Amino acid sequence: MMFVLLSFVVAIASFSIVSGVTMMVATKRRDIAVLRTMGLSEWGVFRIFLVQGVGIGGAGVCTGLLLGVPLAFNIPSIMSFVDSVIGFSIVEGTYFSEIPSDVRLSDIVVIAIVTFTISFIATLYPSYRATKLHPAQVLQYE
Repeated sequence: MMFVLLSFVVAIASFSIVSGVTMMVATKRRDIAVLRTMGLSEWGVFRIFLVQGVGIGGAGVCTGLLLGVPLAFNIPSIMSFVDSVIGFSIVEGTYFSEIPSDVRLSDIVVIAIVTFTISFIATLYPSYRATKLHPAQVLQYE
């Protein structure tokens, strides 16, 4: 169940990566055209945006690991702190007496690899679109 929920979160994040890199391609059209006229290959343009997207995905994976793993290990103490601050138990009256937290190294590794792979795949289309810009058309009215 948790894997399905995390998959939805990763899917939403991958759409953010696609839209972010697509916006970067749109704003850098002129720069791409200048680089292409100076001799940069389509593969070079592709790599520029691929590295940017993979960097965003890698930063997201690292941030998620650095914040998520300690949070998951400390759920009981965090919940008792929140309960003491607000004055009542959040999970009282529900099926759970506490929020379950079962952190496994294998789950962490699989989630990190799947997330990074999806972020890599999400950057392929915008990077490919960047290679299809025609310098003459982009620079026509400059």
